[in-house]
Amino acid sequence: VKETHTEARMPVLDVFRTYPKQVTLAAGAMIGITGTYYVMTTYVTSYGPGVLGMSRSAILTAVLLSAVFSIPALMFFAWLSDYWGRRGIYMLGAVLTGLWSFPAFWLIDTASVFLILIALAIYQIVFSMMYGPQGALFAEMFGTRVRYSGASIGYQIGGMLGGALAPIIATALFAATGSSISIAAYMAVVCAISLVSVLLITESYQTDLEETQTEERQLIAEAEPGEQ
Repeated sequence: VKETHTEARMPVLDVFRTYPKQVTLAAGAMIGITGTYYVMTTYVTSYGPGVLGMSRSAILTAVLLSAVFSIPALMFFAWLSDYWGRRGIYMLGAVLTGLWSFPAFWLIDTASVFLILIALAIYQIVFSMMYGPQGALFAEMFGTRVRYSGASIGYQIGGMLGGALAPIIATALFAATGSSISIAAYMAVVCAISLVSVLLITESYQTDLEETQTEERQLIAEAEPGEQ
């Protein structure tokens, strides 16, 4: 009896071997999202009580209410990216988020719940210009065989480098400088990283997802001997 051995494919390895540029750019694009988000939703909940002397419930209320603004904003910018393209909206969001970081912290430093809510609400809107198109942009960067793995790896690496470190970096910057301007500058830097990363990504909103990419042809060619 002739046995047929099917080669087990490892999508994660295929992604790093075949799409290294796309993974790097996706991670860079994600840093601006997670880096700013965890400053404005996690770090501020300790910054308010610890630095500004606010009650924890007051700052948590402002963060919670501001999140409501992201719901329609995310849907709107995701929809808009289907017509105007992912990159332009994403890059504009990176620029506006980076610029808004400075007035946002000026408002936060007033310790006024109302002004903090305005700062965070506007942040949620401009941040959504990046996060809204992000899912579609990442999916369109990879071929069908590794699309899920590729998009997920880029997302997770960017999340680690941006979100996991953001509160720690923000705390260290304030301890070193005694000024929230340094935190705003950090947010602007991670937004600049995302801006450059998205600039280097090929626009894909009109791409046929079923179309076989050059990298995908390589994976298919390598897989065929073991699958026959």
